[in-house]
Amino acid sequence: DVSSTWQKARDLEEESRKTSAEAARLSRAAVRTLRASGMSQRDTAEALGLSYQRIAQLEKQTAPT
Repeated sequence: DVSSTWQKARDLEEESRKTSAEAARLSRAAVRTLRASGMSQRDTAEALGLSYQRIAQLEKQTAPT
């Protein structure tokens, strides 16, 4: 019925949000690990297939506020 379909959609959206948050956390951790090992932003970007600007963004998100 429509109610169960709606609830299933809500459940999937919540699961998607959690999965997306975990993926973002892991991405930041990968950048943090490579940068802590001494890699430059450009080398980290090349290793991960990202732009150096994206690496800078991910580092900014990781920085303590």
